[in-house]
Amino acid sequence: MSKVFCGFAVSVVAVLVAGCETGGSYPNTFESNSSVFAVEPEEVSCGFSDETGASRRLEVRNGKVIGFHGFRSPVTLTCEQEGYHPYTTVVRGRMSDKAGGFVLLFGGVAGAMNHAARGVGVVYPKEVRVRLEPRRFASLEARDAWYDVRRAEVAAERREAHSFDRRLCDENTGCAELDSNFESKLAAELKAMDERRMAAEIAPD
Repeated sequence: MSKVFCGFAVSVVAVLVAGCETGGSYPNTFESNSSVFAVEPEEVSCGFSDETGASRRLEVRNGKVIGFHGFRSPVTLTCEQEGYHPYTTVVRGRMSDKAGGFVLLFGGVAGAMNHAARGVGVVYPKEVRVRLEPRRFASLEARDAWYDVRRAEVAAERREAHSFDRRLCDENTGCAELDSNFESKLAAELKAMDERRMAAEIAPD
């Protein structure tokens, strides 16, 4: 195998890896097709689904390890618990370095892309965070303290995920639109969160 082809193969693998690493929980590492779930409250009911129609519902406890076998990335999670607002997030995986190189060398670029689409050799974030918003607080101070922290967390998580997405855009044509859409979506999400803050019930225990 020539050095030129080897260099090309490594470059394409790098593109495939970078192209899939655009979502999930940040900062994070991608190690396997399972993730540890950091959940608040301690147990929630979550529906898992992807664009192929695959779906399942699980009771998820804090610290539980859950595999994404049978799903194609990205996987949408919708979690619920009585007394909390529903929470939806998207978990994106990426092709592992080893799987990407093996499939590329022996199956070509088309083979690598096909494997990634079917979830073969895809790894997911080491940790997935699921934090539901309470509908009731013991005091105004408790409500504001919770939302101040969560609002900052959401903004930081979205901005870090956006930085990954931005690595793939074209500075001449696509970045301005990507940035504009991101800012408007983030503003709308934070506004909706502020509205839920003001609507939260205050009921001392």
